Amino acid sequence: MGDVQQYFIDKKVRNFYSVSISGYHIAEAGANPISQLAFTLANGFTYVEYYLSRGMDINAFAPNLSFFFSNGMDPEYAVMGRVARRRGASEFAGQMP
Repeated sequence: MGDVQQYFIDKKVRNFYSVSISGYHIAEAGANPISQLAFTLANGFTYVEYYLSRGMDINAFAPNLSFFFSNGMDPEYAVMGRVARRRGASEFAGQMP
């Protein structure tokens, strides 16, 4: 997967999301909204850690990552995007300008 992402970085391909980090299938498997968010973020952090371990610049690949969550009637669904953005920002504070 890293080689594919590196290709998009080298060719400066924008607005093409080569990695979609999905939580939808986790919800379909029966996870509640909080578990879906936790597992999806964990998957996303794993991708980021892998790319960083390859020496890739976070500013080069982060714009091409996308997250996909399920939606529903539970109140937790209303704040999932906000929580995900805030958690991601705090996790990688200092690594991005």
